[in-house]
Amino acid sequence: MAQTVNSVFTDSTIYSNQQIRRNIFTLIWITLFWLALAFYQYLDRYTYGCMDVSFDHLSLIREMIISVVIAGLVGGTALVFLWERWLRKMSFMRALGYIFLWYAGVYVLVNFVATIIGLYFASSESTTNPLFEVTLAALLNRNALLNSVFWMFVVYFTMGVLLIRDKFGPKAFLSFLMGKYFRPKREHRIFMFMDLKSSTSIAEKLGELKYFEFLNDTFKTAIPGIMDTLGEIYQYVGDEIVISWNLRKGLKSANCLRCYFEMIDRLEDRKEYFKSTYDVMPQFKAGLHSGFAIVGEMGVIKRELVYSGDVLNTTARIQSKCNELEVNILISKTLREQINNNDIKVQPKNMGEFLLKGKTEKVEVFTL
Repeated sequence: MAQTVNSVFTDSTIYSNQQIRRNIFTLIWITLFWLALAFYQYLDRYTYGCMDVSFDHLSLIREMIISVVIAGLVGGTALVFLWERWLRKMSFMRALGYIFLWYAGVYVLVNFVATIIGLYFASSESTTNPLFEVTLAALLNRNALLNSVFWMFVVYFTMGVLLIRDKFGPKAFLSFLMGKYFRPKREHRIFMFMDLKSSTSIAEKLGELKYFEFLNDTFKTAIPGIMDTLGEIYQYVGDEIVISWNLRKGLKSANCLRCYFEMIDRLEDRKEYFKSTYDVMPQFKAGLHSGFAIVGEMGVIKRELVYSGDVLNTTARIQSKCNELEVNILISKTLREQINNNDIKVQPKNMGEFLLKGKTEKVEVFTL
């Protein structure tokens, strides 16, 4: 029977629901950003006399309610938990159309609710007109229409930022924005190279298009295991994926080792799907090592966050030994000595010392 997270690690539930936590964190930032925009917009209109002073408090109440409700409860939630994934499955123009229809419906609904609440807090002079007339006037007012267009672009901009963040990865994207690696830095990191087993024969069996879909399904299924163990996806290289941790996060609860088994467990849970859809079950081999690497931004037209150093070459060579030793995972002695024995139930097995390609000294490796 194949080893699972439960059979290898002392606490297999330590990082459950990491994706939900990340989404909630993203939702909070979207809400704060939109709320700040709404407040600035209100102050700007008030300063330059673009609104009736007698309706200051009513306007402010409506602005804040619309921003908080749309951003926090409807718009932001839809962006983070629904649109970002759902809209990827359709054409770009069709996606924009659906966003427009959703936004228009929500805007009318929330304006109606906000007007009711605003009138409740407003002075009696503000409540002499029927509710329908006040709401319709609020929706068709020139400033209100311009405001709705402004917020439509804010929604599109936010969606674009989320897509760009996914392109670079959350941590790398934040690092780019902050200029953290504008100048190269030396960091102590853990790397794992994971390669699909029998990839050539699978590609020949499935054909180019079907094989691409197979890889996409494989990574989509397995990647939550990386997120749950606080890993960072460095790059995809064909059917290989390179994952990295800073030393603290990678060693905590043996996250770097746990990651491999989390991913394998998720693939195993969808075994029937892969068998029925592709008639093949994805299996990975992995090599892990830790050491110092230089990290920094590289490129001019297309900038990327790049790691370089002997640690990456060594990790790749360790992974290449998996087939020869007939094991699925190999760990360097350097990393093995850094992992707390209390975090794992099964002690790593020593596979011996080997002179890896391009190395002058032998490297001792272990397996689980």
